[in-house]
Amino acid sequence: MSSTAAVRYAIEAQHLSWQRDGRMILDDVSFAIPPGRIVALLGQNGAGKTTTLRLMLSLDNGSGKTLFNGKRYQELRYPARTVGVMLDTVYAYPKHTACRHLAVIAAGAGLPTETIAPALDSVGLSTSRGPRVGDFSLGMRQRLSLAAALLGEPRILVLDEPGNGLDPFGREHLSGLLLELTGRGCTILLSSHDLDTTAGLADDILLLDGGKLRVQTTLKEFLTLGAGGVLRVRSDDPAHLAQLIERLGGVVLSVTRGRYRVSGLRAETLARSAQREKLLVTELFEDEARPDEAFRAALKQTTDGTASTVSGAS
Repeated sequence: MSSTAAVRYAIEAQHLSWQRDGRMILDDVSFAIPPGRIVALLGQNGAGKTTTLRLMLSLDNGSGKTLFNGKRYQELRYPARTVGVMLDTVYAYPKHTACRHLAVIAAGAGLPTETIAPALDSVGLSTSRGPRVGDFSLGMRQRLSLAAALLGEPRILVLDEPGNGLDPFGREHLSGLLLELTGRGCTILLSSHDLDTTAGLADDILLLDGGKLRVQTTLKEFLTLGAGGVLRVRSDDPAHLAQLIERLGGVVLSVTRGRYRVSGLRAETLARSAQREKLLVTELFEDEARPDEAFRAALKQTTDGTASTVSGAS
């Protein structure tokens, strides 16, 4: 990785906004990421994740600005040496090999060809002639896109759904690579729908909903955000239990064979209320929230207007 002067924030997004046909798609989004962190950008489809990344890189015309190690992307003399970008599945001439494809990118970016073999090796692609890109699977194309982002040995990576199309082995390899890169001081911002993989990677979470940044916090805080963890509860009267949970303001995250997983309630509160209503609770345990449950609980709070942005990530 190339050296850079010490900065407080590797990435600093300031007041990003974007409208389409008079409708606000992204509304005044700001956040800052210190060096050496992996930050996951989460949100439902249409929340504004890809739009955020494109605005950061000045690929869409909106308002606001983003600084990478103190400079806008377009101000960087050799952008690929500072910021590695993976936004879309790779487009390449189908008859090119992976090496030839990266050689074209390297030439356009002013990068030495010596970085091609290490980049391909790091993502698990062959550096020999191998198959042509036109014969690549989606997972292999994703690996090639990531290799292209690594060509300049950047200190910052901006990745849009890097695990898309990867099999379990590929996702495990990706996780190991990203953790290795941050161990060397790289800063990574990635959008993802794969919450289980994200939970094994991310230091911090950004949650977008309705074009607004609703939450910025550490992964640890996110997993208990507003919920204080999760309760596992079962009763001999599931319908009565469901009504009680709703009246107490709890959020039912899932129901499996009569066992409810609930956020937003304390075990003591639920137990006392069930006793008052003569509801027999046959099982009541505290548990940690799974990533998908924390995600749903946080979105439920934003829908109810009870969530507030938490700035524990910086």
